[in-house]
Amino acid sequence: MNLLWRIFYNIIIMPLFLILYRVCALFNGKAREGLKGRKGMFDRIDPGGENELPTLWFHCASVGEFEQTRPIVAAVDGKARIVISFFSPSGYNAAAKYPQADLVCYMPFDTARNARRMFQLIDPAVLIFVRFDVWPNHVWTAAKMGVPVIIVDAALHAKSKRLWPIARSFLKSVHRHIDLHCAISEADAERFRRICPKGAQIQVMGDTRFDQV
Repeated sequence: MNLLWRIFYNIIIMPLFLILYRVCALFNGKAREGLKGRKGMFDRIDPGGENELPTLWFHCASVGEFEQTRPIVAAVDGKARIVISFFSPSGYNAAAKYPQADLVCYMPFDTARNARRMFQLIDPAVLIFVRFDVWPNHVWTAAKMGVPVIIVDAALHAKSKRLWPIARSFLKSVHRHIDLHCAISEADAERFRRICPKGAQIQVMGDTRFDQV
């Protein structure tokens, strides 16, 4: 079933998403900016090969998740190379000059080829998703390359469509490769147990937004 979901995602879901995003970009300035920012992005990424520190790769959807990331980055300051990727242009623009990050970039669209290229360039010691902006091909690539995956500040709303039966089936094929879910509350942890396979590591760790405040 996991293989079938992976095939379905790469043949149906992701191509459809790319088409819809490009159509949206015809009418939406934010989407257009996202396309423009991703154009040639791999050529602009510095692999950081001379840096002997391990690389921590944080992925944030937008500005709110970036604010949750900052206390964690501050806690490991000087002990790791910090890479922060964004899906949203607003998040990217907010963090573009963030001094504690060695690299700020867009998350490429979630194709298997793009995911492999990102891992080859960044060479992360760990991939950390903030809140819930999880991209399946990047998770599957991490698992294939032996890179641990963590979700911090993990939150899942009670009415989220991710809890629908078909969505849960698909998400289990992704979350089985996530090594640790750090939920913000016991209620969120319980909802994550519904989309994760049995035995998944789910712990209540609180919300770093409070640390940031």
